[in-house]
Amino acid sequence: MAISRTAPFEERTTGSDKVVTGLQDAAILFSVLDHMKTATDGERCALISNDKIFHAAETHKLVQLTGTKLQTFKKVSELFDDLYNHVWDATRTAWHVEMNQVEASLNADKEGLAKQIREILPTSDVGRRIWSRVKEVTGFSVTAFRYVFTELPESEHRPPHAETYNRPDGSEVKISAKAFTQIAAIVETTNWFGAFAIGIQPQPGPTIKTEDATLTETLNVSITGTVNNGVVGEFKVTSVEADRP
Repeated sequence: MAISRTAPFEERTTGSDKVVTGLQDAAILFSVLDHMKTATDGERCALISNDKIFHAAETHKLVQLTGTKLQTFKKVSELFDDLYNHVWDATRTAWHVEMNQVEASLNADKEGLAKQIREILPTSDVGRRIWSRVKEVTGFSVTAFRYVFTELPESEHRPPHAETYNRPDGSEVKISAKAFTQIAAIVETTNWFGAFAIGIQPQPGPTIKTEDATLTETLNVSITGTVNNGVVGEFKVTSVEADRP
């Protein structure tokens, strides 16, 4: 191959002399091709080098003659870009499974979580309207948790830095969700219609009515969970706010 200048050997001009180079490149290439024999079906083989000889058409022909499939990249970033969709698909699939598990677990513990939400939900945030306000909450329940979102684990716990998407036991997971609630409350409504009505005897001031009401509220809830045997649980509500524009 050196005599016939077959890639990865090549002839170069140095000053007034012509030299044949490529012994080191040939050693690298054939070591890689030999190592590729250990690859199983479906595995991809790649060589990253900025040396143009590995990207030459003659080198690609030589690799094809061996019956192996070797992909060459000039930079690590090119390999990352090539693998990104595959890596993200693996992460996204496991991530969605995790969020579905968390949503199911939250809904299985609606009663306990409703108590936690009620403890930190200000009465002034409930049923806030222009002409009415809640004076007292007399009952509170969560009908459903939806739109659950978990923060991704640190990069070392997901591909490509880890073989699979995982979270260590005991680690904390930050969760956001929407809680759809039913709230029994004593509501005070102020009616200014009589004071400003045209064509009728104006009232000296607004009329105020207090009555029992059942309200529906959507709440944005922040929660932390703890991983145990790969399952997220032990939920603690950390903050709550009404979901309003």
